[in-house]
Amino acid sequence: MVEDTLRRSGYRTHPEHRRDTSVEGHSEHKVLPRSGLSGNGEKRRIDVKLEGKEIRLIPFNPDFHDEQFMGKLYKWVKSDPSYKHAFRDGFVNWSDFFRFFDKLIHPERVLITIITNTDPAEFAGITWFNIDFPVAWANFMFRTKYGGTRIPQEACRMSIRYVFQIPEVKVILGVTPADNKRAINFVRKRVGFHVMSEEIPYGIDANTASVASYLTRGMMEGVTDGHG
Repeated sequence: MVEDTLRRSGYRTHPEHRRDTSVEGHSEHKVLPRSGLSGNGEKRRIDVKLEGKEIRLIPFNPDFHDEQFMGKLYKWVKSDPSYKHAFRDGFVNWSDFFRFFDKLIHPERVLITIITNTDPAEFAGITWFNIDFPVAWANFMFRTKYGGTRIPQEACRMSIRYVFQIPEVKVILGVTPADNKRAINFVRKRVGFHVMSEEIPYGIDANTASVASYLTRGMMEGVTDGHG
C-alpha cells in the first residue's frame, strides 16, 4: 500500500526505478534542496543519503506529493498511538493536516516521511523541522511498533544530516515534555543531542514543563547515520 501510494504520487520506489531518479546528475542518494530554504534564492548542491540500512527518507515535495498522498499520510499518522504525543492539539481533518505542512503557507517547514526498506515497504514515521535561521526546530514521530528498534535512531540522524545541508542552519533545537523521560533519553543517548538540565516552565503549553536540547553541526561530525 505504501509503495502504491508513493508511485501514484510520482515517487519511484523499486530499486531498479530509483536508479533513474537523478537530479541534475546526482544519484538517488543526493538531492538539491528547494531554493526557498537557502534564504537568498541561490541553489546549492548537497550530498546527503536518502536511503539507509533500514529506512528511506522521502522529503516532502509539493510538485510530486499531492493531496492524495497527504490524505494517506494523515491516515497513517493519525492511526498510530504516538499521534497524540506528537500532535498534542491534533487536527480537525486531513485538510487541516495538509495546511500544516503546506509549503505555500509554511515555507519554513521541512517534512520528511520515513518508510522501511522492507518488501513491501511500510510507513515508519515522520520528522519535520521548523526553520528559523540559524535554528531548525526538530520534531519526531515514529510508529509505536518501531519504538524498540534501530529505525528511529537511523531516521533521526539521517533527517538531521539532511537539514544540516542547508548552510544557514547552524543548530538543531528540540523541546520535550519534562515527564517524557524515554524521549529525553532517546535524543540524548541515541541521536546525540545535548539536553539542558534545567526545566522550562510552560515550555510545551500552559500546563506542561519541558526540557530543551540542542545539536550543532560540529557535534554531528564523526557521528554515523546508522547503528552506532
